[in-house]
Amino acid sequence: MQKIFYNARFITMNDKQKSAEAMLVNDDAIVFMGEKEEVLQMKTDETELIDLNQKIVMPTFFDVCADVYLEIEKRLKTANNDKFIEKTAENDENYEKFDNFKHYKKEFLIIQDELLKLGITTIQEKISSKEEFVFWKKISEDGSLKIDVIGYVDFVRNKQIMDDNCRSYRKYKKHFRLGGYHISLDGLLINRKACLTKKYPKEKNYSGYLELGLEQLKIIIKTALEEKKQLMVFADGDRSVKEFLLTYEEQVKEKPVEDNYRPVIVGSNFVNKKTLNLFSKFNVMVCFRIDELMENYDTFKLYFGKSKLKKLIPLSVCKKNGLKNLLCSTNNFNTFNVYKFLTSKDKLHNKIFGKKSVFEENDILEMLTTTPAYYAFDLDQKGFFDSGKKANFLVLDKSLNDENVSVEQIYLDGELIFENNKK
Repeated sequence: MQKIFYNARFITMNDKQKSAEAMLVNDDAIVFMGEKEEVLQMKTDETELIDLNQKIVMPTFFDVCADVYLEIEKRLKTANNDKFIEKTAENDENYEKFDNFKHYKKEFLIIQDELLKLGITTIQEKISSKEEFVFWKKISEDGSLKIDVIGYVDFVRNKQIMDDNCRSYRKYKKHFRLGGYHISLDGLLINRKACLTKKYPKEKNYSGYLELGLEQLKIIIKTALEEKKQLMVFADGDRSVKEFLLTYEEQVKEKPVEDNYRPVIVGSNFVNKKTLNLFSKFNVMVCFRIDELMENYDTFKLYFGKSKLKKLIPLSVCKKNGLKNLLCSTNNFNTFNVYKFLTSKDKLHNKIFGKKSVFEENDILEMLTTTPAYYAFDLDQKGFFDSGKKANFLVLDKSLNDENVSVEQIYLDGELIFENNKK
């Protein structure tokens, strides 16, 4: 069905056409964008006209490092429903058995609405067990998914999941697909388990440790490159990041640095400019876990000292040198608030990041839309508005820079799938 959305401020994220007043959609795809009168001339007797009343319209958002399945189990445990925690899928060779599916589904539907309220319609989810894969497979087949879910299989523990289900790699089926492998190189900095170049303060000869041996890491990278599978890497310390990049450089040196790989490193605390340049050289994306610092600022300050703390998440270095980065939230469902924080100029922001790291609106929107879409291999459908792309967009009630902004509506494939009933 043909629809025209008009009377809106369209933020297209498209350098060739940065703004528009109206959008023509046919079935699930964008046909044309332009000035209101220009687009309205294209209507027919069967065209549905939708007046957006001067609201702001933009592409939908990504959460690049979600843990929705773990959040489901956390909520079940909090509600004392431990008996419903799934433990049977490990014995199901056909990836079908999931006895407590209805309980997981109930919690998921609540979380899905929470994500939609934040404007998030695509999540990248770690899959560490067979149970997790079976759950996403069943919730997809069940037809309950409104958001798109990209699963990253734990290479060390469950590579067989990818081997058995490689047909779903990069091809959505009812909103679910596999995206590649994930690996963890170290633990959390707040727990003093991140692997650092320098030793931890007040710790004799201790700088953390790598959870994977370098030979094992070499095999994983080599395999991922040969299979052309993306790697999602957790590395919270600068030494673990450096070890990955040096090993990656060794494995990729005889291969063209092209769009087939696009590894993403989540964490990357204390990385310096030289290391960040390696990210750029090998088309590797850094994803900072910004709320770890926000929530634990006083603890980190006491432990590392104020001067070193300013180097923990080098946002200003990235901005100064034109390096793109992603941001994620370890709380999973506060992503929208994280980006609002970046635009604020309150005392906490300046104290942690400094005035020079304040991002402009377009910087923030790129971190939410275009950049994650590119690194998720979804840019052909998502990330910015253009003819032929999916008609996926959200409607905001205020500017993104307004601290009270909220998502009013979400359209996916040209259909209204979410409406915020706030009072």
